[in-house]
Amino acid sequence: MLATYFKSKVLTLFKVRNIAYTTLLVAVIILAATIRLQPIKYGFYLYEYDPYFMYWSTKQLVDHGPGRWFELTAENVKNFWYPWGRNVVKTEYPGVPYIGYIAYNIASIFMWGLSEEEKLMVVCVVLPVVAGMLEVLAAFLIGREIRDTKTGLFAAFITATIPSAIDRTIAGFYTKLGFGVMFFLYSMLFYIKMLKEVKPRRKIVYSFIAGIFLGLVGFTWGGYAYTILVFSAYGLFIVLLGLNNRSFTLNHTIVMMIALVILALTPCIGFKVFRTLPGISIAISLLALLLDLTLMRKGFSRAKRLLTLLGIAAVLGGAYVVLVYQGLVGMLPGRMLSIMFPWLRGKYVLFASVAEHAALSWDFIFYHLSPVFFLIPIGLLYMVLDRSMERYLVFIAAITSIYGFTSAAYLAHLAGPLAAITGAYGLTKLLDVFITELVKKPPRKKKVKIFVKIDPVPIMAVIVLLLMVITITVPVGIRAGDVAPTIISPQMISRGKNTAWIQALQYIKQNTPPNAVIASWWDYGYHTAIVGNRSSVCDNATLNSTQIRLMAWALMGNESYAADIFLRKFRMPPNASYVLVFEVFRRYWHGMLGRYILVPGRGGDISKSVAIISVGRLNITEYYDPRTGYLNWFSNKTRSALLFKLLAWGAYNVSLELGVPLYLGGYPFEALGMEPLQIFEIEKVFYDVTEYGGTDIIVIVVLAKLNYQKYLEAKSG
Repeated sequence: MLATYFKSKVLTLFKVRNIAYTTLLVAVIILAATIRLQPIKYGFYLYEYDPYFMYWSTKQLVDHGPGRWFELTAENVKNFWYPWGRNVVKTEYPGVPYIGYIAYNIASIFMWGLSEEEKLMVVCVVLPVVAGMLEVLAAFLIGREIRDTKTGLFAAFITATIPSAIDRTIAGFYTKLGFGVMFFLYSMLFYIKMLKEVKPRRKIVYSFIAGIFLGLVGFTWGGYAYTILVFSAYGLFIVLLGLNNRSFTLNHTIVMMIALVILALTPCIGFKVFRTLPGISIAISLLALLLDLTLMRKGFSRAKRLLTLLGIAAVLGGAYVVLVYQGLVGMLPGRMLSIMFPWLRGKYVLFASVAEHAALSWDFIFYHLSPVFFLIPIGLLYMVLDRSMERYLVFIAAITSIYGFTSAAYLAHLAGPLAAITGAYGLTKLLDVFITELVKKPPRKKKVKIFVKIDPVPIMAVIVLLLMVITITVPVGIRAGDVAPTIISPQMISRGKNTAWIQALQYIKQNTPPNAVIASWWDYGYHTAIVGNRSSVCDNATLNSTQIRLMAWALMGNESYAADIFLRKFRMPPNASYVLVFEVFRRYWHGMLGRYILVPGRGGDISKSVAIISVGRLNITEYYDPRTGYLNWFSNKTRSALLFKLLAWGAYNVSLELGVPLYLGGYPFEALGMEPLQIFEIEKVFYDVTEYGGTDIIVIVVLAKLNYQKYLEAKSG
């Protein structure tokens, strides 16, 4: 009777605990969604630039059916990379558009009163948030698998709130990285479940699921090369530790082969995967595992097996290097090589010129990982000391992703959930040690001669400090999700609304001829081609480095030189050739002058001109003063460059309209002696004012048109 009573009490307690854990998890997921949905208060807009191409691709499937993807060849897609067009099938991953297509067909049933475009925009804006919620769930499940439910809850909470995990899953960030990381986390989850499972059939099922998710990474995101390398390295790591056995080799092979099949069936990857490093790494991993098993059966000791495998690896490595130099197998893309080996950035100028590819300072890293910054080393250390196969996998993924993040800012989101899981593991280990020490009591047996109990005050202080750090830094994550979509952002600040770009793109769409071609720096190519509905010369895919370099030369050259490039190199239509530039300006009270003045801020094309000059491999000292590091507005090169002339005259027109003088480089515009435009004519200047902290932020977008008749006169004269 007493036993039955206690049994019922234990079961009740167990149920109450499960209900509490489930409630906490649901609350954390809701918190994650709430943080990530904040940009919706500005309206349903896509964030940054790449999401617009994903939106366009998804719309192609919605309008023409799922088979449309295979028709998106250079012959049919001329609005990008004019005049050559873009072969989307061979240059883009179809995962996100197909996810959006499926989600649209499901969600549109429940969205009444909206047009097709409005429905699609809502789906594309909300889907990244759903991916973020699924990442939080994955972090919980992985944390629970590698330790316990408390670890999972901490991992979920941290993933929900740290800026790096929020990064690519805010509303509107409809792009590949967020979905790719989500698939990667679930491939890890089911791989870990495979490692822990004892029943052979279930192990095989988990292996199949892990392989499918790993393959979906490649179907969705170019970072599949990293994820494949992680799993391949893990297989080699198991061999190195002597933990290999028949079951592991079989199931690891299933995972990798399923993923390999999906990669080979992905159009932009195809069978070339077999001669690139990801495919070769799979082969090396499987070969090492099989050879290790063979040597094990022949009675080789662990040391002899390792020596044999290292010898074979040296031979194969040398052969791989030879094949790379012969051009028979491919290397990793320059982007990934620049991340792995930062000293190569000088060789890949276009990659290095992009802000999100920049190496990070310690303060930026701390900002993105703030709640777990100090817990990550502890978690990594405990994962190694605790010695389990599943923890080794998380260790390899975490340490490599964090290294990648420190090398390239855009990989923050890859590191975020893995850092959260690692930090949560370290936190729960510390808390368990501290709590054990706090409740420790002297032994009753007198035979125990030594009993040590640490003073509880320092322990309590550390616990309180840890909880305070997490509590204080959570608002940082909440604030990280409160950002305005780029297309309506004031640029210099992440909050507030500015409609200059919306005005410009609507004008282009409604008031330029259908055959118009818009030349601009590649950053704005997707905006002009998709929102403006006019062909662009280069865009955010940065596929054609030659065309981008020509664009740099055009923007930094004089009007005649720029017109030559537009007409002869880009083959833009003579009477429908436009150029688009923009900059952010500030209007503020200048105490010494005793009046308001208009000066350049940061975030636009003047700020980016250093990168433009670098990509064009031009002499920066011809534009910038080497003594001050600032743009030299008195340089003949600067005053004649198409980019700076358009911005200066466009801003001057705005200054006249606002009734405030324009100052450039510390001097009134009139003092620069800048010649009026000769060949290009400013068609319209768009601007909007956003007030922030006593300063007016003014985004100015200038649209100019090539006057072909004046061009001919200038050439003949």
